[in-house]
Amino acid sequence: MGMQIFMVTAQDHPDSTQKRASLRPDHLRWIEKEADAFLMAGPLRKTAEGPVIGSHLIMQAKNEAALKSILAADPYAKGDLFAEVTITHFQPVTGAWLKT
Repeated sequence: MGMQIFMVTAQDHPDSTQKRASLRPDHLRWIEKEADAFLMAGPLRKTAEGPVIGSHLIMQAKNEAALKSILAADPYAKGDLFAEVTITHFQPVTGAWLKT
């Protein structure tokens, strides 16, 4: 079997804006190192201009164990930024991004 696709949603602990900001430079370096695993990634906000409350990632990995190993090295995870992380398998079928 080839690479599997996963959706990862990570919700920050409440009032973690400063913690997120302090971990962000190392987090961005981690993303560069693991670039091949990322299909899409970005912050979650309740409103367009509101504070960041989490992260949403669409990633590829050999299996869920391999994905969890990658995620465990994220400075956000190591720094206990997240209150909850959910991982679900994802199978893209249609959408504008798939038409390119």
